[in-house]
Amino acid sequence: MANEPKATESFSEPAKRPSKAWYLVPIFFGIVGGLVMYLVLKDTDRKMAKNGIILSIILTVVIFAISVVVGVLMVLLHPFTPKLSAAECDMYKAEVAKSAWPMTATRKLMADGGCTPSPQPSSDQSTAQTPSPSPQPSSDQSTAQTPSPSPQPSSHISLTISTDKSSYFSGETVTPTVVFSGINQQQNIQVDIKDPTGSTVVSKTATTDITGVASLQFNLPSSAQSGSYQAVVTSSYDGNEWENSATFYLQQNRSPSQ
Repeated sequence: MANEPKATESFSEPAKRPSKAWYLVPIFFGIVGGLVMYLVLKDTDRKMAKNGIILSIILTVVIFAISVVVGVLMVLLHPFTPKLSAAECDMYKAEVAKSAWPMTATRKLMADGGCTPSPQPSSDQSTAQTPSPSPQPSSDQSTAQTPSPSPQPSSHISLTISTDKSSYFSGETVTPTVVFSGINQQQNIQVDIKDPTGSTVVSKTATTDITGVASLQFNLPSSAQSGSYQAVVTSSYDGNEWENSATFYLQQNRSPSQ
């Protein structure tokens, strides 16, 4: 019996699976690491290569979402305040010193603009401190000091009043004309007619035109006593009181002379 050849069995070794340490590449390097993992492992373990891409995308989205949430919370909890200059800080500190609630104002000062508040004295210190007496001026200084002068009217401004006649009969109309020169605007004025005793018989207010001129009319009663009368004009302008007067004579029981 002829010898028959024996069948030989050959066993191929199973392909070695890539190490799971590859998942660290997309974890640390994001999408770039996922692409590298996919390109290296797509021929040996395509499923693992796809998982690496998916893992890198998920991690990137999660990290981006966390960054957005943290940024929004930072803005809401700690809003941005601009850095104040030294002059602005000094003004802010002065407001704190005058505040009725210094501790609350101090916390606001630290939060707004990064100013460092001036140290506030404690309650014990504030009660212990007594105001130091202000220095008294010497006799030479007191005699040298003079009060500041009140504002003086400008030299180019004048207020005048005149009447259309120097004498009138009782019952006639007195027509004073007021000129407020140098102001170049309308101005409120008041004109009082005063009898020989200084009592105001009649009073009127008016407004000059833009050139400063105003004309008024007064009807004197027929019972007005004879004597020297005054037409007094007053006005307030530029922080000063202005006044002037004109004198006329009143007669009774005669026809007016021309």
